[in-house]
Amino acid sequence: MNNFIESLGLSEERYDTESLMTSFFSEMKKGLAGEESSLAMLRAYMNVGQDVEKNRKVIVIDAGGTNLRIGTARFDDAGTLKIEHFQRSGMLGVGKQISKQEFFEKLADRVTPVINESDSIGFCFSYPCQAQPNHDGKLLQWTKGIDAPEVVGCFLGEELNRVFEARGIARKKIVLLNDAVATMIAGVSEGAARGAKGYVGFILGTGTNTAYLESGRVINVESGGFDKLPITEIDRELDATTNNPGKQTFEKMISGTYLGSLALVALKKAPLSEGGAKALAALDDLSLIHIDNFTAENGRDIGPLNDPRFTAEDEQWIRAVFMAVVKRAVRLSAVNLAAATIRNGVSPVCINLDGSTFFKTYRLREQTEIELKEILDQAGVDYFCVHLNDAPVVGTAIAALSL
Repeated sequence: MNNFIESLGLSEERYDTESLMTSFFSEMKKGLAGEESSLAMLRAYMNVGQDVEKNRKVIVIDAGGTNLRIGTARFDDAGTLKIEHFQRSGMLGVGKQISKQEFFEKLADRVTPVINESDSIGFCFSYPCQAQPNHDGKLLQWTKGIDAPEVVGCFLGEELNRVFEARGIARKKIVLLNDAVATMIAGVSEGAARGAKGYVGFILGTGTNTAYLESGRVINVESGGFDKLPITEIDRELDATTNNPGKQTFEKMISGTYLGSLALVALKKAPLSEGGAKALAALDDLSLIHIDNFTAENGRDIGPLNDPRFTAEDEQWIRAVFMAVVKRAVRLSAVNLAAATIRNGVSPVCINLDGSTFFKTYRLREQTEIELKEILDQAGVDYFCVHLNDAPVVGTAIAALSL
């Protein structure tokens, strides 16, 4: 099995930590200098550690990779966030292309139930945007499979306000920020209480991204675009099936949207039994949830992998290949986190971790934290990790209430 894993290009030796760190730092430096880079390194125009007004309500839009959540939030006298009226629906543009008009009209429709709750909206937007000093943002590109090409290049807050005005609704004060930035901001209060001088926000869910603090500025890395690393044949095969080939290389190697599909591409090359090979050949896709449940042997739904044609040896192959894919994701996640932590230039650094893929994928979190510790111990950087429930919503509310 080890020889097959190596033939796929997934061996640990190929993804050497020192080489990856050097490449990541190089791309970060280029991005910050405005040079061509696979890391956008976007300034977020957000302040860190500002006091928020208590008991003032804001509307919160959380546009994630899978879900669109909308409701209200406020901090009570004790500083506890109260989340109310939240409704969850599918993210716009998933599985079907929609126009610019349809996108913003539907978004306005979903805000309508809470439109009169506040004059301010915190808009957490989990896609690459060029932040503006007025706290709006221009969409640079879609990731995570969203199909709404006419929205690219739009200023999201301004377009949403245009729909409101056309409906006779007064303009709202809209503060737009990336989910990784919101996650970083959410960790500031707990981090400060523990003596943190630097901050990182990291998300590994449907997609992935990182934000950190450098010289007083919040930087949205857009780390899913990193491409200065070894790319295998299975990566190229997967990439060709996506709606944004050649883009978001790093994201396609580690995030929840792609890990199951990547494992399936690899498994179709494995020397399985005749019956097992036929079972896999019939699959066009494989969800991360199903192969993760299968590998963890946790008794949960394993979907199409619950097939009697798989022999005991086939099952060993499935687990070994998936864990090789996960192990690479571990190495890449640790490098990403370490680079952002070191770039803070101070210590200790508070790292706020978020995302279902990071916390729910079998052994991914524990192995990532082990590798991260090895890198940062060697670099002499003091840090600690935290995890706050609903971190993107918390950070978005803080941002909207502190401006």
